[in-house]
Amino acid sequence: METLLNVHYTSLQELILDGEELTDNTIYLVAKCTKLKTLQISFCELLTDLSLQYLQNLEQLRVLKLRKGPEFSKEAFLSFLQNPNLKRLRNLDLSECCNISDKVVLALCQNCGPNLEYLNLSWCWLISETGLISIVDHCRNLKDLLLIGIDINGDCLHRIPEEMPRLTFCDFEKCSFINDEDLVNLVVRKPDIVIVNYRGEKCTNSLDF
Repeated sequence: METLLNVHYTSLQELILDGEELTDNTIYLVAKCTKLKTLQISFCELLTDLSLQYLQNLEQLRVLKLRKGPEFSKEAFLSFLQNPNLKRLRNLDLSECCNISDKVVLALCQNCGPNLEYLNLSWCWLISETGLISIVDHCRNLKDLLLIGIDINGDCLHRIPEEMPRLTFCDFEKCSFINDEDLVNLVVRKPDIVIVNYRGEKCTNSLDF
């Protein structure tokens, strides 16, 4: 990996890694790839806040996946997601990063929200209805929203047709407090949307729960 990064750091635009053995030292080298537009790391268990500090200098990023990062702190996420260099993100996956809070969600939505088209915050257990409201308030161009396993009640979902006109997919599997009736009503009001409910069942304009 180090050889690859040292040889191709001036031209590399896409990097997809399993990540299981990656450390902050590897991410330091990744951050030197200033032309990176896509960075996807599936397992970030060994990475710390240092990695977020390194990555915030990648100005060309459009797609970022940092999945399973239990060592990333709320404070580091706040600093990272408020950085102007990340404003161009279109696709963001921070699923299973357990320290993401409502305050972190607000920061990412205010900074990146206007351009985001895909957002995955599944299994980020600290997020509440307040975080969902931030998404609805700021992510007008979002097309795909995944919030699997989050304790939200969905009281603001009725605003989606007006506030998020491009949204066509929502995954609320294992979100036990969202009422199926509210999801059905949303589909009626926005026929182009597909919603996954608590049980993993899809609701579309032609199929009820």
